[in-house]
Amino acid sequence: MPSRLKMRKYILNKKILSVILFVLLFTGCSENAPEISQVFWQLNLFRNQDTGAENQALTLFVMAEDGDGSEDLETMYIINDKEELFWKLTGPELRIEKYGENETWVGNNCIHMLSDATFPDGKYRIILVDGAGDRDETEVILKNNIIDREHSWPTLSRNGIDYSVNGEADFIWCYMSDGRF
Repeated sequence: MPSRLKMRKYILNKKILSVILFVLLFTGCSENAPEISQVFWQLNLFRNQDTGAENQALTLFVMAEDGDGSEDLETMYIINDKEELFWKLTGPELRIEKYGENETWVGNNCIHMLSDATFPDGKYRIILVDGAGDRDETEVILKNNIIDREHSWPTLSRNGIDYSVNGEADFIWCYMSDGRF
């Protein structure tokens, strides 16, 4: 009698395992690799109002599509092979912004160099990877046009719900502490 019970458990376990494997194989992510269609990049000069320190930050976004949906986009790598620079954006660092039904931009507003160094000119590879490990790659040529000189920074004043800018500025972007625009 005990061997018959063991045999039933064995057969039941095999059936359950077969069902689980079937579900994983046929309902998982399909073979839709991400596709990068456009790249937007901009170097920005930031000033920490508390310390007065200035540093550069790279804003880099790619317009991407993935047949499995934008939620399948997991990781972005930014690589400068010549200078041996490497950034990996994933989780909350990888911002996914949807505009309408067909436009998805993936990237980050605040990519920094270590030790407040400036971004070197050159070729930067951008690799976008989805949940299945499929990827697309493109490249941009970055030219650092920020001139190393003293900057006269504008100030932002608030009076109730009104804000005013004192000083000259081409444009002012305001970010939350977590990098949200």
